[in-house]
Amino acid sequence: MLRTWSATEQPDATMDSLGSMALLQGNPWSAPLSSCEIHVDFNNGMWWAMPHDLSHAILNEWSNGAHQVSFVWDWQATRQGSYQCNGDYTSISRYMIDFDTMWQRNLDNNRNRKVQVVCVDVQEAQGLLQSNPTCSRRWEIHVEFNNSKWWAMPHDLSHAILNEWSNGAHQVAFVWDWQATRQGSYQPDGENTSISRYIIDFDTMHQRNQDNNRTRKVKVCIALWSDWFASH
Repeated sequence: MLRTWSATEQPDATMDSLGSMALLQGNPWSAPLSSCEIHVDFNNGMWWAMPHDLSHAILNEWSNGAHQVSFVWDWQATRQGSYQCNGDYTSISRYMIDFDTMWQRNLDNNRNRKVQVVCVDVQEAQGLLQSNPTCSRRWEIHVEFNNSKWWAMPHDLSHAILNEWSNGAHQVAFVWDWQATRQGSYQPDGENTSISRYIIDFDTMHQRNQDNNRTRKVKVCIALWSDWFASH
């Protein structure tokens, strides 16, 4: 039984890649737990990165053969939980991750969300993929938003930017068109547009809006899954 985790616990930003080197031995692929995270889908390309200690504990149970792993999350003062004790509301929500289907289910209201396991250590992931030919991969750039949520760039955009980076670029600029969803930051001659212009600095791992100088952290992730998952 996992302990209760709380909304005040945040992921370890450094993801100590020299920490625990326990391997995921009971699964189709193996990688150091310290280089992996569980991400939960929050729609519109947004993924919530579980705190490192929680990801580590869940992945450790999976590595020992568990197909489903449950955990309890305490929202504390941030919001109301889904668990009701004798009809009384609490700050608690109870979840179960099914690693056969790669879905998380809320045990109290049956709401489901996709999950994925990502490797945030590029060198570890490259070695993993070389040693596991049945393992598929999806390289992504994730941009940090609030509350431990990260926006996964569309694959074509990530691919184009990472291709420039792999060819030696330290900084890569791109333009994003918000279309009808919101106003952009680019204002030529004072006119509003749906365009925002960004540059990613791979030396500092930050994205900067070239129009208003707002910065956000970025990370390169490799979303991992295998033919084993697809067949279940």
